[in-house]
Amino acid sequence: MWRTVLRVSWLGLRGPSSICRPVRLPYLPLAAEQRCVRREYSSQGPAPKKMMVISLPNPFIWVRTRIYVLLIQTFLDQDFTLEEFNEGARQAFLFVSRMLSQKKFDALENLVAKEVLKDLEEKCSGLSDNHRDALAAESDEILYLSPGNFGIYYGDNETKFVNILVRFWYLKNVDLRDDEPEGTEVYGMLKGFRNAKERILTANYEFRREFTHGVKPEWTITHIEHSKL
Repeated sequence: MWRTVLRVSWLGLRGPSSICRPVRLPYLPLAAEQRCVRREYSSQGPAPKKMMVISLPNPFIWVRTRIYVLLIQTFLDQDFTLEEFNEGARQAFLFVSRMLSQKKFDALENLVAKEVLKDLEEKCSGLSDNHRDALAAESDEILYLSPGNFGIYYGDNETKFVNILVRFWYLKNVDLRDDEPEGTEVYGMLKGFRNAKERILTANYEFRREFTHGVKPEWTITHIEHSKL
């Protein structure tokens, strides 16, 4: 019988203030940190001039995350680092989102939990081409990622598990005007903007690893949530 030892929830914060106009983040109820993104457009050319991302960490969530990292290092894996985990989560997100977009589900069998993969296969089959394109993120399109929910679990026979939910924000140039995914922010709607199809999209990926002694140290994705998926 399972028993939860440690479990916390996200604390939502409202997005950046209006000083970041004309581009602003939507209200993000699961955001672990406040961020401000400003994009400068030119009416003379198709490409944006510059992007600037400013991160304003919430002190409570920053401290809470470091406490959980310390607990993992003390009781489960002394070599665990948040920086290494974030980079691994980023690479996994890039690969998984691309495979989902291309409907190559067989390539995800060893990375995504079976029950999750089966559900994703059913949902992706009903998406339009534009929405499937919106699933895939390229490395230079990721604006930010933030680990949120941390769960440390002990089970029978001294089994130990860690769950970490990570939220990704990425910028996508895709036409979703007819049916915009939940959580998107529309860019370029003002006169003179050339990138009228640009949106900020979000995705939540939950990673689980068993830290039981003798078990191969592999992370498995146990939850995937994209806009409209």
